[in-house]
Amino acid sequence: MGSLPRADNPPDVLYPDFGPGELALERATFQMLVLISIIPAVLGVLALAVLARDQPVAEQRTPPKLSLTGFDVRFRRFMVVVLLFTLGNSADAFLVLRAQERGLSVPGILAMLITF
Repeated sequence: MGSLPRADNPPDVLYPDFGPGELALERATFQMLVLISIIPAVLGVLALAVLARDQPVAEQRTPPKLSLTGFDVRFRRFMVVVLLFTLGNSADAFLVLRAQERGLSVPGILAMLITF
């Protein structure tokens, strides 16, 4: 079929199946696309630098209190579980760094993460 979409499958019409070499970019084309994509970023920074103004604070407010006391017990337990899973994910990042330090290739690290 190549890059021609099949009408019997709507996702194929929206996302045609390109072959492996059909989307390859040459270095000059990629560099040009990156340079073109920098233009909106520079315009955004310039707009913020020129047009954004600080608003004066009318009255002093007390800083918000960070506390879980107003939340339900179930939500607090959920937050403890999220904290534990977050710590576990940071351990995975350290495993990846250690594997990279030991000379494991990128495909090897991906295979390690998939099997882990």
